[in-house]
Amino acid sequence: KGRGHSYPRMTLDGCTMAVHRVTWQCVHGPLSPRRQLDHLCETRRCVSPLHLDNTTHLRNQKRRDERRATKEK
Repeated sequence: KGRGHSYPRMTLDGCTMAVHRVTWQCVHGPLSPRRQLDHLCETRRCVSPLHLDNTTHLRNQKRRDERRATKEK
């Protein structure tokens, strides 16, 4: 529970991190703390870098809202 409760977490160098962020950084390099990874597959437990998009918070939220609106139709 708490921050990131539905994302897989791991400990790396004494810090708890979301596994999808660790995977992204292993493949693509450092991720700015001001950026977010959008799960394009809509599966929070997914850690595939092919299913992640490095984006802004605003764009991530807009996509989420668009997905919800599509599902409600």
